[in-house]
Amino acid sequence: MAAKCNTAGAMPCDLTRDVCQLKGKYRTTNTITISTVSEQLDPTESVRSQGKQLGRLVRHMKMGCKKPPNQSTLKGLNPCLPCFKPDFLYHLGMDTATTNFPKVFGDVRFVCMGGTPGRMERFAYRIMKDLRLKLSPVTTLRNMADGHRFALYKVGPVLCVSHGMGCPSISILLHELIKMMHYAKCQNPVFIRIGTCGGIGIEPGTVVISSEALDCKLNPCMR
Repeated sequence: MAAKCNTAGAMPCDLTRDVCQLKGKYRTTNTITISTVSEQLDPTESVRSQGKQLGRLVRHMKMGCKKPPNQSTLKGLNPCLPCFKPDFLYHLGMDTATTNFPKVFGDVRFVCMGGTPGRMERFAYRIMKDLRLKLSPVTTLRNMADGHRFALYKVGPVLCVSHGMGCPSISILLHELIKMMHYAKCQNPVFIRIGTCGGIGIEPGTVVISSEALDCKLNPCMR
């Protein structure tokens, strides 16, 4: 009988689990029955892949099983951003010299935007309730935007921001929010706009969940 991997006492970095998974892949690769040519595995490529994974595990051990620092996952940004020292997010009242973006916003996964400050404050309290987060009896949610243009509330991994009215206003906000997510090294943040909108052939009060947003040229992207 083949020995089973026991990960109950695994190290904090889950090294034991990773090694067990690698062994499992090795056994599977060497015992699988190939029925078609298109599914055939290249033994050389398999060994090379396993070697790379073992190399990563060894480096992980040498680092003391510390998680490597995150890098920004946002693409297509202004190539001059590294030259802005400091960079000012003027309308949010923040800058890279006085705000530790990775520490304050590094865990953000969702950026929810709506029109008015009051609406987004209420939404932030709703998210807090849904996530079962609590404030102390003498504490209230604080508007973190000191630029007096937008309101910004952070509830765990959710950022709740007011964007004002119209494309120019939300465009200004998005430019600064995207830079914020970049400097915070957030991992694949999702941007969601919540609010009222016009529509044709839809009953008033209908909840519409769209699959994408369009710019003024009807392109599904933000430049």
